[in-house]
Amino acid sequence: MTGCHYCQRPFTPERPKTTDHKIPKSRGGTNTQANKAPCCYPCNQEKADLTEEEYLRFRALVQEGLTRPHAWSLARDDSAAPRNIDRVKVEVRVNEAAE
Repeated sequence: MTGCHYCQRPFTPERPKTTDHKIPKSRGGTNTQANKAPCCYPCNQEKADLTEEEYLRFRALVQEGLTRPHAWSLARDDSAAPRNIDRVKVEVRVNEAAE
């Protein structure tokens, strides 16, 4: 891979390459190669301490039209309770149609 693991954009001086921990070390991730991914600086900063799965969910929710704070709160899995992301996507589409 020659670009960012998350946005697939090529690395440039404006988007320098960093190393991301798919499961953040702050959340129990390891420093092994299997837990690392090449990532551009903007994605790494935006991902912060989300897991890889949570960050991909966050990006999908933003793409669906949710605000970043709302998407962040829905994407972050702080409990074992399942989240119904498909229901949220339907609600966004219904709200957009009503506007």
